[in-house]
Amino acid sequence: TNGQTVTVSYTDPTAADDTAALQDIIGNDAASLVDGAVSNLTAAPPSSGGGSAPAPEPDPEDPEDPEDPLDPEDLPDEIPSEADWDSLADDDGDGVPELVEAFVPTLGGEEGAIGDGNGDGISDMVQQAVASIPFRQTSQISQNPDAPQTFVSLVADSNEGQVATTGSNGAEIMNIQQLDAPEDIPSDLNMPLGLISFTAAIGTIGATESFSLYVAGDIAVNGYWKQNAAGDWVNLASSAYGGAVIEQNGRTRLDFVIEDGGEFDADGLANGVIVDPGAIGFRSETAANEDDPTAVTRLFSPFSGFHLYTASEDEINAATQSGWQIEGRAFGFAAGGSLDVYRFFNTINGDHFFTTSAQEAEIVQNSDWGYVFEGVVFALHDTAEGRSAIQRFYNAATGEHFYTAYEEEAIVVTGQLGFTYEGVLGYAIA
Repeated sequence: TNGQTVTVSYTDPTAADDTAALQDIIGNDAASLVDGAVSNLTAAPPSSGGGSAPAPEPDPEDPEDPEDPLDPEDLPDEIPSEADWDSLADDDGDGVPELVEAFVPTLGGEEGAIGDGNGDGISDMVQQAVASIPFRQTSQISQNPDAPQTFVSLVADSNEGQVATTGSNGAEIMNIQQLDAPEDIPSDLNMPLGLISFTAAIGTIGATESFSLYVAGDIAVNGYWKQNAAGDWVNLASSAYGGAVIEQNGRTRLDFVIEDGGEFDADGLANGVIVDPGAIGFRSETAANEDDPTAVTRLFSPFSGFHLYTASEDEINAATQSGWQIEGRAFGFAAGGSLDVYRFFNTINGDHFFTTSAQEAEIVQNSDWGYVFEGVVFALHDTAEGRSAIQRFYNAATGEHFYTAYEEEAIVVTGQLGFTYEGVLGYAIA
């Protein structure tokens, strides 16, 4: 009971100071003790005779809500200069100070959390898997350090731009920065923001990690471009590589995956860390001139009865492995085309839809018809000048769109197969 005197005995088991014995705070062994008197200082329990129990100790003050870490009135008037970043707090450890991430425009409007670049309702400054950083709108940041700024938001463990709550790798973004675009890139590949370089730690060694990048919708991009093992620039934000390009609330979202230790992990090691320099860029997949056009191959699915048109060898290989049959060359395209071709995929019936009308693309994307935007895949010419018209047809019974550069085939599909003529997509080399 409280105040009771008891005795305690203890023998140091070793001669030297070590952790086998009881020690003080600086590592000295406690001395051996025989029948030493000690006092029980435990507080007495409350009386059982009807008296009231002592009031509990008040809980410490709740910490600040991590989803609302800053009051907008506490923000500086402008984004802190990068020269001052080292002196600012970066509690989520992504390399971007909280006071900088707070300036990213909230996706979907001003109703959400402060500085919520991916629109998940949580400020990016408190999320280890989300980083928002201002980039200069230049391909050469070293030469144009004062170019206008635009925010880029990177999401790791991404599930359609949100941090996955189940099945994630527990990824943490460790740093992110803007670098100059390489000098030896192809002439038709534009990198309006240079390279983005980031490092992410993932919880599972050798795992494939999913990412999303958000950029302003007025910046011309159609992919996340990286060099493969052969040195060719490929678009990871394409279906051929398990990615996608999505328009979301006025911004462009680039979804892509990278395997730890795989072809696109720059350190080449399966070590739980993904090192990634890549480019938010735009490229029309065109050849140098019309004497050597890039072929668009047409494939047929015996399962759905639909067709696929692609110039990507990787996509052709993936499709044929899934049972698609190559029907041959549909047409060819070359550099200089002024009509960007927007491609959509219908997740309901499997139709691939192509349009060169930005207005039609916007209607399709904002519809409830099941189409998902896959990107700008190539460019066509707007005048004939010796080229063939790429005609578009639609079958109302099946929901398929069909394209051909050959008049004889156009006659067959309208006369025998139930397709309706919808117009000319553009002009290319038959």
